[in-house]
Amino acid sequence: DVIRLRARQFAEDAGPLAHSVRPETYGAIDNLYTATVYEKGSELIGMLRRMIGEDLYREGMDLYFERHDGQAVTIEDFYKCFEDVTGEDFTQFRRWYAQAGTPEVTVTETWKPETREIEITLKQKTPPTPGQPVKQPVPIPLEMALLDEEGNLAEWTTILEDEDVTLTMEMPEGMDTAPLVSVNRDFSAPIRLNRALTRDQRLELVRLETDPFNQWDGVQSLVKEEILALSEGSQTEPDAALVSALAEAIERAADDPAFAALLSRLPDVGELFQERQPADAVALDTARRKLQSALASNLSGFIAGTLGQPTPTPFDPGAEQAGIRALRTAMIVLLGVSPEAGAADTLRKLY
Repeated sequence: DVIRLRARQFAEDAGPLAHSVRPETYGAIDNLYTATVYEKGSELIGMLRRMIGEDLYREGMDLYFERHDGQAVTIEDFYKCFEDVTGEDFTQFRRWYAQAGTPEVTVTETWKPETREIEITLKQKTPPTPGQPVKQPVPIPLEMALLDEEGNLAEWTTILEDEDVTLTMEMPEGMDTAPLVSVNRDFSAPIRLNRALTRDQRLELVRLETDPFNQWDGVQSLVKEEILALSEGSQTEPDAALVSALAEAIERAADDPAFAALLSRLPDVGELFQERQPADAVALDTARRKLQSALASNLSGFIAGTLGQPTPTPFDPGAEQAGIRALRTAMIVLLGVSPEAGAADTLRKLY
């Protein structure tokens, strides 16, 4: 869902055709069948559900159908049902429907070792779009966590309603290093995230992250940078630390084969075009294969173990078997660029 949202809707929001989820005017009704109206619109209802919780969300939906079945209704009618069951005012939340553009949230962290406190500052800003030069803050639910080597230290949801907010948290006795901060877990809001993390911190987040979406997102970001660096000649060989962190993440995800398969997928050359203009397609493809080959070498034992298992029988189209097949296919792709001497023979036997 996020891959499609970023490819289509984020691009729409950032371009000359940017429009709000509920446009004020339209030339023809079929103009409203857009990624913003539908995909971003569905993300807004997902945010509402996170903010009020499963039970109240269900209660509000039941009231909505009871009250409005068979009617043509407005967004205000819809949110009135949730206001009635929660006692809250969603006027500010409905700004999401009136303002175009993708909000950008900047995260800065300050660690105070003498008091074992971490300060996290969140700032939101929505860039100007055609016809809307000035934007107002919107409520942004951000699922967050603090991580250490043992896993989650704390997990919570912050609703960023103003332009900025600062959170201060004290760490346990004996903790003398800053925890890692995980933000927008499970893609809790359709935003762009800006963080000034070092490469080592980002690699550590990929290694320790307990949220699947954020782990995948961190991998994608690092891998794109790596392929671009290789394609431009600023480095000749893939970074061993990145390859190792990626291989470790894939192996740790083995119990969820569909997710492990997704982690092993490197961005396509077409996706990388968005990062560089003009782009050298041949250089990007060569760099991508080089990184794939290094990953295949690092995962040689895992690939052999995965492909050494028989394909599940009898065939079932359900999600469980589909995940196993997806991981087998992903490992076959890696084997196809593997420098291992026996790779070609293994592929022939599988075929």
